[in-house]
Amino acid sequence: MARIDSLRKHCAKQCLDLVIHQALVQTERSPDVQDAFSRLLAAVCSRTGLLHPMPPGGRLSWTQPASVVRGLLALAQWHMVWLRDVGTWEPTGSCVLRQFGSLARHLLCTHPVPRFMDRVWFSGRSKEAGRRQKWFRHVGLVGGIRGTDIPVRLTKTMAQHFMRAPDHYTVEAALRWGQILDFGGDAALVDAVVATRLGRSFSHERYWERILRFFVHNAGLLLPHVGAIVEYLDFHKLIFRLEPPLPEKRKTILELLDRVAEWQSPRLADSQIPKLKWHNAGIGNFECQEYLGRSRGVRIWTIRELLDSNALAAEGKVMRHCVGNYGNWCFKRVSSIWSMMCHSRSGQEHVLTIEIDPTTRTIVQAKGKQNSPPSPEARRIMLKWAATKHLAVADGV
Repeated sequence: MARIDSLRKHCAKQCLDLVIHQALVQTERSPDVQDAFSRLLAAVCSRTGLLHPMPPGGRLSWTQPASVVRGLLALAQWHMVWLRDVGTWEPTGSCVLRQFGSLARHLLCTHPVPRFMDRVWFSGRSKEAGRRQKWFRHVGLVGGIRGTDIPVRLTKTMAQHFMRAPDHYTVEAALRWGQILDFGGDAALVDAVVATRLGRSFSHERYWERILRFFVHNAGLLLPHVGAIVEYLDFHKLIFRLEPPLPEKRKTILELLDRVAEWQSPRLADSQIPKLKWHNAGIGNFECQEYLGRSRGVRIWTIRELLDSNALAAEGKVMRHCVGNYGNWCFKRVSSIWSMMCHSRSGQEHVLTIEIDPTTRTIVQAKGKQNSPPSPEARRIMLKWAATKHLAVADGV
């Protein structure tokens, strides 16, 4: 057992040495940065245990010290604006994040910086990581986040909430914390929102700001459904032309939740382990957009291949026909089943189920709900798809 522990320690040290070597190689063309990195490395090694292999779960690991090395490399990039010499740094705190944060504050700050911002130094050297590190330095110099190029509109009160966000948050989550608390929301709503894409992305921010206010005003009804609603609105934002209908009355809110549940149900079915799965037929899914005028917005037609028995069962249940029994045929590549849907402001609709013979690439069946024939519009879209993918259409379809 002692020999195994010794081997693990040796392997962890070798991996860490490789990470340090790679960092030195990356800075070869910037001698000043390399010198700053070397000084940081020497200070950390002599005064802390940050670069010692950590024992999570009883086993030595080099991954956390490797993150510290990458953080030191990021700090070295800012050596031109260091306020103090690294040699005068005295580490504080017992955990890795606290000690590393004390180093960053020693070098760059004159004002307190929230502890959640320490994580920006472990995000690498990308453009976005550098942007967040710039926010850290700004807060450390002026004592607040306002005045930086943050992607949200923060009032003075929002900025104050941001500075008091929980330590375990990311910077992005802390920005949402400031927004939602200023709108009148609470911590439970913030946690629900930051668990979605809104906790990572700020694209189309004015659109999503309206959604956040909507969540705050109707939190009693919507809190358990925040994740599903965000997915639904993100998928449909082109249809809504970035102006989503946000109902305020209880009845219309419940109607929205029904539409979200209907849209989500095939995905929930897909999340269960299917009995059968098969490869796609090599034809390719299809999407077609139609502009219906200023008042009606955009309508999107989609045709996608169903690739497991769960998807077939969901399609058969919605369309009320027997396609759910086609699993063995699809698995044996005798048949390929496709679902046509129409997405618009009024919601999404399952329009047509299409069967293709994958050997001859021929559409052999196309059925609407309860085996009804295709409507003229559905047939038009199907023929457009067939022309695009060079599919034949059997007589009588």
